[in-house]
Amino acid sequence: MKIAILTKAFSHGFLGTLALGVALGLTPSANASTVNKGTDYLITPNGGATYNFGGSIGQVSFSGLPIGGTSGIADTVVNRLDSISAPYLTTLPVSNLIAGSLPASNVTRIQIVGLSLAAEGSYAGKIFVGLDPSKVSGGEMAIAHNSSGDVGGIWSSYFGINGMAIIANTGVTLTPSGEEYISGLISNCGSALDYLCLPFAKGFEDFPLTPINLIGGSVGPLAGSGGSFKAENEPWTHLPNLYQITGPNLVSTDPENFYLTGRIVHDAGNPPIHIVDPTAVPGPLPILGASTAYAFARRLRKRCREAVKIS
Repeated sequence: MKIAILTKAFSHGFLGTLALGVALGLTPSANASTVNKGTDYLITPNGGATYNFGGSIGQVSFSGLPIGGTSGIADTVVNRLDSISAPYLTTLPVSNLIAGSLPASNVTRIQIVGLSLAAEGSYAGKIFVGLDPSKVSGGEMAIAHNSSGDVGGIWSSYFGINGMAIIANTGVTLTPSGEEYISGLISNCGSALDYLCLPFAKGFEDFPLTPINLIGGSVGPLAGSGGSFKAENEPWTHLPNLYQITGPNLVSTDPENFYLTGRIVHDAGNPPIHIVDPTAVPGPLPILGASTAYAFARRLRKRCREAVKIS
């Protein structure tokens, strides 16, 4: 599946006004206790992802390659597929989420729909990682408000990745260019002469016996090996932070009211790890045209409708 993203930073003045409202204890009227389904956009910092391919390759460090090429900034895109009621809790043990002991009304399915990573160091230009388009990647997320008011709270999640590694042939160096570079490589896996494609699955060991149904397929304990990518008691807010990476809501027309905050470490054991950040460094951010973002949203919704018809 190809991805094109709209990325933007809200103006400092607008966000400053919102932040002041929160500081004064004002609560946006649309918040209530519901967290709407939506889409989260993230950046993988330099060296933020590691994976051990074994054999002669071994462990490789990756950084994010923007899905929008020179026009985008996010390299990881996650859809929260369900609107949920977020209770007031002080902790959300990820073990309880995995065990299924949390109320279903507080849990949303999550689906990773965009992933674009490029190897660093001696493997730069040699190894890239994206999503396997023949399978789905994702898991579940529990969300709660904190006890200080309806302005945000905590979340925990676990997920697995069905990935596709692109490994350049001996003597070949691949140079990223344009938009959706890695998904373009993956779409040519059957005919490419400069590289080979290596599918892999990681992070499904902790999944429940009942498969989790996502758009276009399901994931479960038989989908792969190794402990899940987990995060626990991470913060979120109802309002975007300064330099928040945002884009089109790919799963709903409801307004977004859930924004990740702070750097997140998804740890699946030694060494698989994926660190992501929902905000960008200060400075101007490139912007894709709105028409490009809307076109992608239309394509994804069409794919979702087709998946529902098939199921």
